[in-house]
Amino acid sequence: MCNSNSGSGIVYPEDLDEYQIEVEGAHIPYGWLSVFVYTHAIPPGYELFVPEYVYLKNLASALLEAGCTSEAKEAHMLAEMACAQFEAMNPSSA
Repeated sequence: MCNSNSGSGIVYPEDLDEYQIEVEGAHIPYGWLSVFVYTHAIPPGYELFVPEYVYLKNLASALLEAGCTSEAKEAHMLAEMACAQFEAMNPSSA
């Protein structure tokens, strides 16, 4: 998901296409997201890898603050499921 006006967005592992994986060498581990923003400054932008559940928890908080209660509940539920999956795949992170 990307905002072409601002050059920012989030990339899930399944969003990478064959060219990005094979030619560019892009890789995002399962359970993680690439969060990026490109700027016209130096350096030209930033890319962070964060666990999906961390992103979803912050999304839930932002939605709650914006008054989107049902959407916040859904994001929180997804965050809990993503957290359980992440911990199961990364036992040393618990």
